[in-house]
Amino acid sequence: MCSLHCHQTQVLEQQIANLKEKERMLLKDNEDLRGKQRDLEASLVVPALNCVTPLQPRGQLAPEQEPVPSDEDVETELYIGLPGVRCSNRRSGQAK
Repeated sequence: MCSLHCHQTQVLEQQIANLKEKERMLLKDNEDLRGKQRDLEASLVVPALNCVTPLQPRGQLAPEQEPVPSDEDVETELYIGLPGVRCSNRRSGQAK
């Protein structure tokens, strides 16, 4: 009986040791990946700071900009009032 219990204990201890080693490896990999991410983010931020947009005379658009039409209507479902109480259409159709 003890030999079976001792064997189970050894197997569990070996599994624990394997899992701890795997955890150490994963933590190291995670730290390496975080370092690579920081380096990549730093390299992406630096070029953006070096970009200079040439100044355009007032009233002229930069070549990459397109004029935005201001006479277009935009349809939304915006409603001002209490939620669930949309009776403005019903009231306007009722006789006074």
